[in-house]
Amino acid sequence: MAEFAAYHCQIESLKLKPWEEPPCHCDGDGDKPGDELLRKMFAAGISRYHPDSLAALAEAEAAYG
Repeated sequence: MAEFAAYHCQIESLKLKPWEEPPCHCDGDGDKPGDELLRKMFAAGISRYHPDSLAALAEAEAAYG
């Protein structure tokens, strides 16, 4: 149930099109935008299930430079 909620929260917060995958649904090995975002999230120590990925990345960047 939590994965389902994260999936929909990420779709809404990232304003994804129906054919685009949110980071929680990617494996991080591909070249799609969701994979790239997931790699950045992992590098910043952010969970793949964070509901607002871009806000979490911005907060991590502000905190750690």
